[in-house]
Amino acid sequence: MQSKLNKQLNIPVQTKTYIQVGVTIPRSPDGKYLPSVPLYIEAENLQRSGLTAAHEKALTDIAGFFIEKYNERLKANKQAQALDGEAVEGAV
Repeated sequence: MQSKLNKQLNIPVQTKTYIQVGVTIPRSPDGKYLPSVPLYIEAENLQRSGLTAAHEKALTDIAGFFIEKYNERLKANKQAQALDGEAVEGAV
């Protein structure tokens, strides 16, 4: 939705999304570093989540890994409590 100012100035709404992929630090002619400049690429084919398919898959994969580790800790904690009533360090 366009803001009133955008409508008054006839500025179109930005519909493209960009993802920062890196940073470059240029040098001046005398060799000193200049301020860093972010590098962006245009994101295409965004999912409903607002992420690219690759980013969504990476987040899903890492979430699955953390859930698996959490369940392992939970199981180990329950087994330890059943044996001697003490919790495993770092377990929930």
